[in-house]
Amino acid sequence: MKKIRITLLSLALLLFLGVFGYRFVKPTADVIASYGARVVCSCVFVGGRSDDSCAMDLEEGMEIARLEIDRKEKRVTATIPLISKRSAEFIEDGTGCLLD
Repeated sequence: MKKIRITLLSLALLLFLGVFGYRFVKPTADVIASYGARVVCSCVFVGGRSDDSCAMDLEEGMEIARLEIDRKEKRVTATIPLISKRSAEFIEDGTGCLLD
């Protein structure tokens, strides 16, 4: 009985920490994904630079975001698995790259 009680308390604590931690991690992950998508979109579609050249523009810590460049749709999507996904699209009327 004592073992079941400890297991249930441990699971409740892990659930609480997971939900509590997610609330603090999610806003930061959204900022990282948004920043990465917009910077790479501007670099590739406005600046006309190569992917490798644009990778040097990213700040330290951006390694957690996976960046996908869609040249046909002129869109860059940054994903932090299970937490955040943001896209920036190149607008050709002189606006540049805008976050969705």
